[in-house]
Amino acid sequence: MSTPQPVIAIYRVKPDQEDAFFALLRKHHPTLVELGLATDDPPVVYRGEVRDEEGPIVFELFSWKDASSPNVAHQTPEVAKVWEAMGTMCAERNGRPKFMFPHVERVSPGGLALKDEGRSPEEAGSPARDLGA
Repeated sequence: MSTPQPVIAIYRVKPDQEDAFFALLRKHHPTLVELGLATDDPPVVYRGEVRDEEGPIVFELFSWKDASSPNVAHQTPEVAKVWEAMGTMCAERNGRPKFMFPHVERVSPGGLALKDEGRSPEEAGSPARDLGA
């Protein structure tokens, strides 16, 4: 069984491209699902502003079907077409890249992966994090 790989796609959208970007973003996840690269779970999308940056920042949270999916996506013409168009609608700002794609895991406020919740840090193999609460 494959393990979904959560990712947060971060896009720095050009101010004059916001409407076109969101129109394209609506096609992004369905394309990945159709090709068997992302889970069926609908993406969660946030829009925000960053101080001293012109234009919105958009966060798209979704899960790749498995660890190999991002590599396959990079070799798939249908995905490349969407990504290339997205790239023209985004811009580097204040030394930050136009987009980023950190792969993440959901953790509890104590820093343990949720699958390890209720286990000691030693049992879970994950260091406890002091959040300075």
